[in-house]
Amino acid sequence: MPLGTMLGGPLVGAIGARPTLLLCAVAIVVLGLAAAGFAHSRRSLRTPDGPTVTEISAPRELVVPGSDNAEHV
Repeated sequence: MPLGTMLGGPLVGAIGARPTLLLCAVAIVVLGLAAAGFAHSRRSLRTPDGPTVTEISAPRELVVPGSDNAEHV
């Protein structure tokens, strides 16, 4: 049985349908804000001084065969 059915049924019976929907909507917004705050704090811990350039995102030099930059590969 789904968790929403197990919690929602008795909650609707206790406080009514409209307050239950309002409570669920507020809970979803609060959980979303908490998740966004958690993600933002993890991101700021990972990159304290700005974006980090990784090997995948770093531009590569164009190597032309027979030119003087061919050995820099």
